[in-house]
Amino acid sequence: MNRQNFELITTVDTSRYKLPAGPEPWAPDKLHGTLDEPGKLYLQNPDRFEMASQTIAPLRDKLLAHRVYDMLTSMKALRVFMEYHCYAVWDFMCLLKCLQNKLTCTQIPWKNMENTDAARMINEIVVAEETDVRRDGRGYASHYTLYVEAMEEIGANTDTLCRFADLIGEGMPWAQAANRAEVPVAAAEFMSHTLEICQEHPPYEVAAFFLFGRENLIPDMFRKIVEGLADSENVSIDAFRYYLDRHIGIDEEEHGPASVRMMKSMCGDNDMRWRLVERAAKESLMARIKLWDGIAEAIEAANVL
Repeated sequence: MNRQNFELITTVDTSRYKLPAGPEPWAPDKLHGTLDEPGKLYLQNPDRFEMASQTIAPLRDKLLAHRVYDMLTSMKALRVFMEYHCYAVWDFMCLLKCLQNKLTCTQIPWKNMENTDAARMINEIVVAEETDVRRDGRGYASHYTLYVEAMEEIGANTDTLCRFADLIGEGMPWAQAANRAEVPVAAAEFMSHTLEICQEHPPYEVAAFFLFGRENLIPDMFRKIVEGLADSENVSIDAFRYYLDRHIGIDEEEHGPASVRMMKSMCGDNDMRWRLVERAAKESLMARIKLWDGIAEAIEAANVL
C-alpha cells in the first residue's frame, strides 16, 4: 500500500459526526470562589488526629506484621517474650504517671489546672491502670502487678524484673537500676526512649507515646496467640487471660476514646503541636519495632522454636 492510499484510509472526516457539546469552562473568578470556601473550612476544622493516624499507618502495619508473632509457637517462646515485654508494661506506667503529673496538680500547695478536660481524662485512666479490680474481686492491683502474676502463672522468670523494681523502689535512678539488675539490652533501650520523652518533652508528645504507641495496639492479636498455646500445651493462663481481657475491654471502651479526646484537647488547632505529635508517634512505633526485633533475636538464641 502506497502512502497516498494509506492516508485516504486512515483519514476520518469528523464533520460526519455530531459530538455532544461539553460544558462551558468556568471563569477563573467563579472557580476560585467555589474552591475557596471548602479550602477555608478544611484549614479551620481538619481532623488532625485522623491525619496523624494515616501518616503513621505504614509503621503500625509493619509492627502488627512483625515476625515475632509467628515465633510464639511454644510456651517457652512465650516466656522469653514476656521476660522482655514486661519492661514495656512497667514504662507504660511511667507514661501514665508522667501525664498525670503534667496535666494535674500533684504537689503542695495545690493550684488549679487550666485544661480540666485533659486532667479529668488522665485521672480516670490512672484509676483503672494503677488500681484495677483483681481477678477474684478482692482488692485492687495495677496492670503491672497483674502482668507479673500472669508471668508467674506460666513459669516465666520474674527475678530480673523484680530486682529492677526493688532498686527503683529504693530510689536508684532507673538506668542504674537496669544495669545493676542486668535488664536485657533491647528492653533497656526501649525504656530509654520512653523515659527521655517523659523527662524532656511536653505533655502532648508524652500523650502521643501513650496513645499511638500503646493503647489498642496488640492485645487482641496477643490473646489469640496465648489462648492457642494454652490449648495446645494444656497450660493454665487464667491470670494472663484476665489481664488481656481487662486491657482489651477497658482500652476499647474507655481509655482509647478518652486518650483521643485528651490528645485533641491538648493540641486543638495548633498545627505545630500536631506535627510534634506525629513525630513522637513515629518514634514510639519505631522503638517498639526495635524491641520486637530484640525479642525475636532472643527467642532464636534461646532455641525454643
